Amino acid sequence: MQEAETVERASADSATCTSTSSSSTSSCGGAGVYLDHNATTPLAPAVLEEIASTLRGAWGNPSSTHVAGVRARECIVKARKQVARMINGSPQDIIFTSGGTESNNLVFHSVARWYYSSHACSNTSVSGNGARPALPHFIISNLEHDSVTSAVSHMQQQGLIGNCIYTCMHIIHVYLCFG
Repeated sequence: MQEAETVERASADSATCTSTSSSSTSSCGGAGVYLDHNATTPLAPAVLEEIASTLRGAWGNPSSTHVAGVRARECIVKARKQVARMINGSPQDIIFTSGGTESNNLVFHSVARWYYSSHACSNTSVSGNGARPALPHFIISNLEHDSVTSAVSHMQQQGLIGNCIYTCMHIIHVYLCFG
């Protein structure tokens, strides 16, 4: 842990930080090995160039109808098709988010909404106040990121989901259990 903190401190203190994507090394103010690839990984040179090119040539608001906006929208449509092709999916099923926290919230809320819509009439449990729809339950790993545990905890506090069971797992999976 101390080595990872040293790299983070060196990155924050250094004006320039260069990384090589072919290895796990980083030269951030002379610091050692970068150990936080789960959070952020250095970009491959081809990816960096594609991003820079897109920012130079398609910087518009993709919802706008002017030339810069249309160009930006075309880039997003192209990227959506490329991702869908890589995973053998459909472009309309690809959703771009700003990061992991937003993605995790989207998943949990979408699964809960799906559960309510598909079990609205047939799945009830009896409480002291009579019958009510049964709530979905989540089983998650005790190793999950705070963005997962916070989302689930918040949904529990709002009464949107039932129990959340934390399991000891080395491989992280999220399961939906039907009540």
